[in-house]
Amino acid sequence: MLGFGKAFDVAFKPDGVLAFVVTATLFMWAFYGLAILISSLLRSKMSVMLITAGVLLGSYIFSSLSRIVEKLQGYDKYSLFYLYNPEELLRSGNIQLTHLVMLLIILGIGLAGAVTIFNKKDV
Repeated sequence: MLGFGKAFDVAFKPDGVLAFVVTATLFMWAFYGLAILISSLLRSKMSVMLITAGVLLGSYIFSSLSRIVEKLQGYDKYSLFYLYNPEELLRSGNIQLTHLVMLLIILGIGLAGAVTIFNKKDV
């Protein structure tokens, strides 16, 4: 990993790799929770995949636009990508506890909602 950082002139701490892995895993699980919730509402696999990919892509585009467009700069906190900043994680090695908690809450809401909906459906 150190050679990779030197090759691309990127400074990062070894602790940053651990912070990156932990946060990236929770970020993926948060989207997994959303996908499970959506799949409990819809029957078509393709619809679930398209909606989940749309939420992911839309959140990324909104995050990017909030950094570029001056009027949107205060709204970057409403994107899921605000909770996951790989560059900062690799550079500092510091994990924001509030971001991890928010990702766990999103996962929990998705899973709890899916279980509730699945239990109320006729099989």
